[in-house]
Amino acid sequence: MRDGKDDPASSLSRNSAATIDRILAGAEAEFGTKGLDGAKIEDIAHVAGISKQLIYHYFSGKDALYGEMLARIARRNYEKLIAPDYDAFPPLDALRAFFETLFDAYQADPFSATVTVDQGLHAGAQVRYNRGVERLRETLHAQLSRVLERGQASGEVVAELDVTTLHFLAVVVATGCVSLRPMFLRYTGQDPQGALSDDSRWRTSISNFFLRAVRA
Repeated sequence: MRDGKDDPASSLSRNSAATIDRILAGAEAEFGTKGLDGAKIEDIAHVAGISKQLIYHYFSGKDALYGEMLARIARRNYEKLIAPDYDAFPPLDALRAFFETLFDAYQADPFSATVTVDQGLHAGAQVRYNRGVERLRETLHAQLSRVLERGQASGEVVAELDVTTLHFLAVVVATGCVSLRPMFLRYTGQDPQGALSDDSRWRTSISNFFLRAVRA
């Protein structure tokens, strides 16, 4: 900074970061609603309030944009997941805290759940290695591994459960329950005001279901 003015390079960097953030937010909205196949770059540009050409300035194409959006969602969710002090809880309480933190993250941002399900339909083809995401995942898995070790040593957690399987099953249950609930209510003709429409009861029921699956 000179004479109270921002350095031009710093200002440009901030502007670029803000633009990319707008693009990624627009991508989440469009991909979360329409999926990879249905979303269009021009619609993402419209939501972001920028030109289509500017998106191509930062991203080589739709796949690259989708992959960066997935990394953004992963970073955001991992930061929430590593926040609890799992070592301070008894094993089953720690696993409940992990699952409910994951469920809450998807419930608060349903687009991230539908995008995760959508990427499953494409066999993870747009997932790109991201060192920042990998570090967060390693931190989470280290935390959960200690919980599993304590739970299996005490006989509270099933012996054959490993941390990768635990993480995978939790994501499958949480994303499926968040993204498919509206469809299931319509498909089964259940009362929209019934048990499945109550977020708190739904969260408790799914959490109990998950805990029964991992309890020895």
